[in-house]
This record gives sequence, structure tokens and C-alpha cells, in this order.
Amino acid sequence: MTRGAVYGNFRNKEDLFLSLVGDLWKPILPPVRPSMDLKQQVRVLGQIVAREARARRHMAAAATAFQLYLLTHESMRSQMSRKNATIYRKLAMKMRNVISKKNLPLPAEQFVRVLDALTSGLLFTYFQTPELITEMVFVAAFEAFA
Repeated sequence: MTRGAVYGNFRNKEDLFLSLVGDLWKPILPPVRPSMDLKQQVRVLGQIVAREARARRHMAAAATAFQLYLLTHESMRSQMSRKNATIYRKLAMKMRNVISKKNLPLPAEQFVRVLDALTSGLLFTYFQTPELITEMVFVAAFEAFA
């Protein structure tokens, strides 16, 4: 692509990065189903995260490079934070509609953030040591949280 074609579609390099990341690295969202209790939902989430970890392992270096870019570019970090905040709000609302407040270990807004942090931590630990972070470890981590 020419520079004009790139900047005709994206305001700057950061918008291009965010678009690329958005296409290649979709959020791993927990199943929010009224038919399942919280423990069942987090068990399924653990299984999904384990499957996604295996599927995304080939992108580990690029994902790590993107994390480093976020840490060293404040405007990009802020954009990513705003995008994540939107995802968290939507997921918390969905969760509140399906799981009663008394069945959540934390308020829904905090719960979804902790789920995301747990997911990211497990993914990157798996990328570093896949022989140690088995599907059983993924599932156990999420079940312990519930």
C-alpha cells in the first residue's frame, strides 16, 4: 500500500495498529448463559481460554511486542484503555442480567476486569511455559475465582 492509501484509511499509525490488533486478537469473553451457574460459566471460560491459548501461541511474540508498545506509548495505552472500558461495561451489564448480584464474588464491573486480568496473565504465562500451564490449570484458576 502507498502511504496515501494507509493514511486515507487510518488517521495515524496507532489507529492502524488498533485495527490490526482488533482483527487478529479478539477478546476472549466468558459465556454468559442464564442456564448455567457461575461455577459452570467460569469452568467453560477456563476451557475456552485454554483452547485460545493453544490457537494463539503462534502470535505470542507479536502480542508481547504490542504490549511493550502500549507500555511505551501513552496515547496508544489510553486508546486501548478506553476500548477495554467499553468492553467491560457491556460485559458487566450482560453479567448483571444473567447472574444475581449475590452470586458474584465481586461487583460485576470489578469481576469482568479481574476475569480479563486472569485471562491475560494465564495466556502470557502459557506462551512462556506451555508445558506447565495445562488446560486443567486454566480451568482450576477460573473455578477458584468463582
